[in-house]
Parts: sequence; C-alpha cells; structure tokens
Amino acid sequence: MGRNLGVAQSTAYRLYNHPDVIPRPEVIDAICRTYHLQPGELSSTSPTETRRAKMTSTNPPIRGAGEQPENWRERLDRVEAIVASNSEQIAATQRQVDANSLAIADLALRTDANSTAISRLEAAQTASNQRMDDLTERVNILSERVSDLTRMVEQVSRIALATFQRIDAMQSEIRELQTENQRVLDILKGGQDGQQ
Repeated sequence: MGRNLGVAQSTAYRLYNHPDVIPRPEVIDAICRTYHLQPGELSSTSPTETRRAKMTSTNPPIRGAGEQPENWRERLDRVEAIVASNSEQIAATQRQVDANSLAIADLALRTDANSTAISRLEAAQTASNQRMDDLTERVNILSERVSDLTRMVEQVSRIALATFQRIDAMQSEIRELQTENQRVLDILKGGQDGQQ
C-alpha cells in the first residue's frame, strides 16, 4: 500500500497499526487518488461495497513482518475511522475558532472602551496642562510685580535714608544756631548788665 500511495512504508504501517493516527492532508489525498475516491467518501461513516471493491481490486494488502494478508474491509474501516476522527478534530477546531472569534470580538470592544478612556484622559491632561500654563503665567506676572515692589522699596529706603541724613544735618545746624543764638544772647545780656 505504501508504494502504491507514494508514501513511506512506515506511514502505511503506522496507519495500519494505529487507527487513531490522523494522516496529513497529503496522505489523505494520496489515498483518494490511489483508490479513486473523493475526500467526502472517506469521511462517510457507512462505506459502500463499491468503494471497498475499488480498493481491493487496485492494490494488494499490506503485510508487516510475519503477518498474514489483511482483510481489506478492516483496512478501509481503519481509514474511515481516521477520517472520522480527523473530521471530529476539524469540528472541534472550528468550535475553538468560533470561541476565539467571540473572544477577539470581546477584546475589540474592550480595546475600543480603553481607547475612549485614554482619549478622555488625554483631554483631561491637556486641560490640566493648560491650567498649569495659565498658573505659571500668573506666577511669572506676580514675580515681576514683586520685583517691581522690591525695587520701589529699595528706592523708598534710599530716599528715607537720605531724608534722615538731611534731618540729622539740619538738627546739627539748628543746635549750632541755638548755641550761636545763646552766645549772642549772653553777649547782649552781658552788655546790658554793664550799662546798668
């Protein structure tokens, strides 16, 4: 059978000895070509006599080391069991694909919700940044005003210091004038006492 199918003898023995093994798609194609079957006929659960006749008339049975020729009906049943198992696995895979599709759709909805939330956060961040820029500008304006006030206070301090210095100078002059006036008064008083 292996030579007729164009597959390794080990593959043919594996299909014979382990009916639960699912052959690769190319091996299934080779079985269909060799026995003049359609893939749909292999997945049938009740094989027809015509199909069995085609298989038995075209190829001799496989023999392992020391084995007697195999019953073709058993071989065909094994192939059909393999194909049925393969069909079950395909159906299970399809169910898994459907479940994965639902999960992907759910993830897409969650992603959209997350994108919306991110957009809102970005808008809030932009508004917060704008407020921060406004506050920074106000702080800068206040800093400039404080600087102006500091300069004014320094000028007022210089003026006050100059004023205090002038007041001190004027007080000194007043004291000198008072001293001079007292002396003049004393001289005048002394002149009046001498005339009397």
